[in-house]
Amino acid sequence: MNKYVENELVSVIIPTYKRSDTLVRALESVLAQTYKNIEIIIVDDNARFPEIRRHNKTLIEKYPGIIFVENKENLGGGLSRNEGMKVASGRYVAFLDDDDEYLPEKIEKQLSCLVSQDEKAAVIYCYAEMINVDGSRYNYINDFEGNVLLENIEHCLAPTSFWLCSREKLLSVGGFENISSRQDASLLTKLLLNGYTVYRVPEVLLRYYWHSSSNGISNSSLKSVNAEKQYHLMFSKLACQKKISKTIIDKANYLFYFRLAREYVAIGYRKAALLLFIKMLKIDVFDIRNLRILCTSLFNKTYLFAASLKNKKRVGN
Repeated sequence: MNKYVENELVSVIIPTYKRSDTLVRALESVLAQTYKNIEIIIVDDNARFPEIRRHNKTLIEKYPGIIFVENKENLGGGLSRNEGMKVASGRYVAFLDDDDEYLPEKIEKQLSCLVSQDEKAAVIYCYAEMINVDGSRYNYINDFEGNVLLENIEHCLAPTSFWLCSREKLLSVGGFENISSRQDASLLTKLLLNGYTVYRVPEVLLRYYWHSSSNGISNSSLKSVNAEKQYHLMFSKLACQKKISKTIIDKANYLFYFRLAREYVAIGYRKAALLLFIKMLKIDVFDIRNLRILCTSLFNKTYLFAASLKNKKRVGN
């Protein structure tokens, strides 16, 4: 790594909520990085659980130099990351969920990749080893690069633990949205709508842990419905401001309708899902794969269980 890169401070922001049992593992994975010019910021979102907050503070006492931010109220994962960026000193930032862990070369390899790109590059992501609660594992591999707006809307390129970013660029688009989920996808979409680009290091540099939601299918899906609506509204407003072409907007709307219709099916709102299905048919964008999936879900009750699987991971809260 060249001398210029070695002098760059990277701020790693770890939001934490009710996961004291895995926080130290996440923290120690940052301390074990081969790249050493790192600032660690833990944002404690346990305002409603003072005993957990006290325990977290005790846990990190043996790690000197850690910045510990205490949210005055429960903010959720996205806004907690924004709080971390407010106090960060690094030109570059990375995020780590409190139950995930970096592999040793993550920061070094992503930073080298980012500084080698042009000034439009905002985010570098990586591959990851996905670990399920039953112990099964598989690798998450995604190779989209550049200004891949529609690809990100169809399926989020990478969760926040995968990222290393330009702090200035993230702040320039307003940081994370105040929504209950889809925080990662919505911020990437804002960056891409503003002309920024994303790239990836094609190596597994992260262990990412999946967790079943304890809220049950109905609460989880209602939360997802509201988040999808907010995400779509944000996209629509910003796409209009940026004068995005009608063709791109139509394709994006099709993808938003498809995802929202699946969420409606998951909570039994089949009439609402059917109305969105009709909207999809009216858009001059034909995707037989998505239409087949949606038709199957509308008329197959077993789809309710399958739809719940997409909400395994709770980010922050």
